[in-house]
Amino acid sequence: MEYQQYQGSLAHFKKMNRYLTIVLLAMAVALVGMSIAVYRAIGHKSVVLMPPVLTQQMTISDVMPDAAYLQQMGLFLVSLRLNITPSNIDNHFKTFLTHVNSSIYGQVSVELDEEIKAVQRGRITSAFYPREQLINPHDLSVKITGRLDKYVGNRQISSKDQTYLLTFDYNQGHLSIIDYYRLESNQDKATKK
Repeated sequence: MEYQQYQGSLAHFKKMNRYLTIVLLAMAVALVGMSIAVYRAIGHKSVVLMPPVLTQQMTISDVMPDAAYLQQMGLFLVSLRLNITPSNIDNHFKTFLTHVNSSIYGQVSVELDEEIKAVQRGRITSAFYPREQLINPHDLSVKITGRLDKYVGNRQISSKDQTYLLTFDYNQGHLSIIDYYRLESNQDKATKK
């Protein structure tokens, strides 16, 4: 009798062991699936931003910003760089420099310092009126075309169509300028500005 009880118990435990093995495997598969989902969520989480000038909603992730964010930042930075007067140039250029990548910061800082002196000495004012933007989120570049008007005092000294190309680096939600060019209008060759 005892032998049969042991056989029955053994069969019962074997059956239970199979069920537990199946449950354990199912839990392992679920854990792997959840781990993959969490990894993707961490790398691709979106953040809703308020741009410097609010015209539309935009999002960024740890991987890449969207086109709307690049467009708004490009317009904001070009405005800082080109809409200047002798009285606001210091503040505009300091703000612009906060968005410049460390790899070109020294060079851009020297160029901007020279321009500050020339603008204040010559009492030059400039205004940029953007009319077209070409956004490339994959290359993190923004090409902005518009009219650049320059004045000395109240007298206009030039009015030209200009195209500027900004190229960015994107690192953990931070966008920084790695190149800033003025494109020549006829040949469309890049000249450093």
